[in-house]
Amino acid sequence: AVIREFMKYEPDVVYVDRANVLVGAILARIFRARVVLRVMGVSPAMRSFKDPGLRNRIALWSYASPFAGIVCSEDGSGCINWIRGQMNSSTSVISIVNGVEFASDSNQSKIRDKTDSMNVLFLARHLTSIKGSEEFLDTCLRLPDDIVGKINFVIVGTGGLEEILHAKLRRSGKRDCIKMLGDIPHREVRRLLGETDVYVSLNKMGNLSNANLEALSAGVCCIMLEADTSILRDESIIDKFPSDTICFVTRKNLTHSLSDCLTRLLNNPQERLDRARLTGRYSRDLIPTWDARMNREIQFLRDLLYAG
Repeated sequence: AVIREFMKYEPDVVYVDRANVLVGAILARIFRARVVLRVMGVSPAMRSFKDPGLRNRIALWSYASPFAGIVCSEDGSGCINWIRGQMNSSTSVISIVNGVEFASDSNQSKIRDKTDSMNVLFLARHLTSIKGSEEFLDTCLRLPDDIVGKINFVIVGTGGLEEILHAKLRRSGKRDCIKMLGDIPHREVRRLLGETDVYVSLNKMGNLSNANLEALSAGVCCIMLEADTSILRDESIIDKFPSDTICFVTRKNLTHSLSDCLTRLLNNPQERLDRARLTGRYSRDLIPTWDARMNREIQFLRDLLYAG
């Protein structure tokens, strides 16, 4: 169907995502079309393409096609380095961080300098193992009663491990201090962030998901997973945040590391406040607006079009 539409309209540029990389490859190789491929991060499946098998061979053949350009969404998973290892030498490539809409009223004015409680938000959209969903709940449940009683945990997300997490929570008897909201409208995210003292992300693919970018830009004290040094990752804007902004927890013995971090932040409200203020300040310099992000990609597409 896509090839039929291409033959009918003869577009100047064909834009495909990685789910349609094979179609894009056929258009670029056989029909000599000017194709732009958009890749949003490197999934675990993509890292196994060099394993034996016909499907993997087809995937590598597709990514090595003579695309006019490749747009990598920088999500912290090492996209640009992975793509450069697979792509055709004639292809132009660009890496872009997704943008945010900065609110006029940042979270700074809403943070309460309180010592007796702390609001913690875990926002995963999809409650899967790659988001660290189960590790987060396990950490919450293993905290001592005198600590967990002072923290209001909110988990946002659905699907995947949702029923498993609900079952664990029911058995724990701690549903009063750990709330699972399921899926919520995007407009509610900013409101939730405004009520949050500490935001937690345990995303194992990377630290630049849209949810993380929104938390950073809202000026919230953030806990994130340390970089995976076993893969060749990109230099990320996360690397440019000073050490006194984001709190990083270790991948090894994750629940222990996260437990220690949460306990420290609960007992040190001034540290939470200082980290939040600095995070909001650096975010405005490091994270683009959606308009700026889109304009950069549009200019990339124009350059490719005029070059041809």
